[in-house]
Amino acid sequence: MGKNPRIDHYDAIVAYWDVAYSGNNDYNAIRIWGKRGNKYYLIKSFVRQCKMDEAIKWMFYFKMLHPRVWIPFWYEAQFWNETLQETYNEVRKGFDFDIGLIKDDTKKGNKYDRMVSTLLPLYQQGRIIYNEKEYSSNDMAEGSNQTKGIEPGYKSHDDAPDADQGAISKLSQHISSTANANDKPIVGTERRPSHY
Repeated sequence: MGKNPRIDHYDAIVAYWDVAYSGNNDYNAIRIWGKRGNKYYLIKSFVRQCKMDEAIKWMFYFKMLHPRVWIPFWYEAQFWNETLQETYNEVRKGFDFDIGLIKDDTKKGNKYDRMVSTLLPLYQQGRIIYNEKEYSSNDMAEGSNQTKGIEPGYKSHDDAPDADQGAISKLSQHISSTANANDKPIVGTERRPSHY
């Protein structure tokens, strides 16, 4: 836990959604991460056993709180992408803007290896900071518990750390491919991602 920068002071921000279809036996996990310098900051967390529409509404509400901050909202591709699209379109009708969900079609490989190789070095180096203002959040607590349960042969839920890996991977790609001493942060600009 630590103090996060102001929302418009990050080099980049990414939201990543590990999708659960019904939320009966799985968690919809949305983790919003920011990168500043060489540190990664967990800004906000949604980790709940719920239907997709609740998760989508939560993303819209988060965007409403930060209308001038550019945040790409990624989701992990699933075999029910068409149902997700329909649910998104239905929720979208209740808002006068679009968050522009982006499908992540990345070939992911072994989940355990992927999470450990991405996250463990950052934790060991003290480069991951959880937002101290979210200390009492049930979503943050559930996400932390899931992360602590990741070990060889684990059988616990892993939706939050899976979303963390996706977000941090996207942030790392963005920074490594575009970082330049003369670059200005993209946060707060009027650029928007393409929709679906």
